[in-house]
Amino acid sequence: MLAFLLILFTSVEKVSPFCLEAINSTEHFVIIESCSMITQRACEYNCEKSPRPQNSAVHCTLLGEPIKSEVCIVPMLIYRKVGKDRKDRTNMTGQYGADPCVRETITVGFDANPICPFKQGTDYVVRVVLEDGSRRTMDNDVNNRISYSRTTRMWQYKYSTYSGNLLVSFVAGMCAIAGRIPDCRVRNTGRLLFISLTLSSLNRSREYGSNCPCSPLGPVDTGSRVANPVLINKLGACEKPEWSIWMLWDKNSGAVYKRPTKCAESRLACQAGEWFLYEGDRQYGILTLKASCV
Repeated sequence: MLAFLLILFTSVEKVSPFCLEAINSTEHFVIIESCSMITQRACEYNCEKSPRPQNSAVHCTLLGEPIKSEVCIVPMLIYRKVGKDRKDRTNMTGQYGADPCVRETITVGFDANPICPFKQGTDYVVRVVLEDGSRRTMDNDVNNRISYSRTTRMWQYKYSTYSGNLLVSFVAGMCAIAGRIPDCRVRNTGRLLFISLTLSSLNRSREYGSNCPCSPLGPVDTGSRVANPVLINKLGACEKPEWSIWMLWDKNSGAVYKRPTKCAESRLACQAGEWFLYEGDRQYGILTLKASCV
């Protein structure tokens, strides 16, 4: 059966140049399947296989044979699959699309150190679109690098040091600032009602810190020692300043990492769906999966 892929957008995105050919057509086609996906890439990857409706950013429809007896008055832009062979990717932002978790993006630094620039008062994270169209948040650690693999025809986010290793392949990526919702506080003076909006960097929370909230931050295995809960969005992430944070991250194969920085100089904040640990005057946060005060 001849099949076309029609992709409709709620936001403007560039179409993948790898497998789809754009055609302006007045033909009327049989609709086989219709689905909503988070990204255009997810539509390309999943729509023909197993449509799974999600929170929609892209709507796509798989078209079958044309209906010979009917013609559309207004031409429609459709995309025809022309083959599985792909060319090398050259545009890292082409398939990024509209990201509801961030409020600002800039271009990723290819083979740069750091990947995203350090800017006073600005916490950049790395946001990528994976091969299946899902999104992932990564940190801007100075040991990270972005490279390109001609084998997979995808970009690679790589971390490799004595403390751990991580390799993530992706089809699109940006440096991003997580979308923050103002903290609205109401103050009643008796005669007038005032609403104050604050965006303090030390007052980010699950509700106000990001458009995409984080899951609860669980404790790590501390062995025979007591695992005390961490404090969120507070400079001084532990109840006692002399305690240290033990944390689990995605770069050391599940081993607990005992941070050398004291809790008094640490802060945990939610950024684009992931927790980040900020320490001292370091200009980037470390993506944190679990954490405890010890």
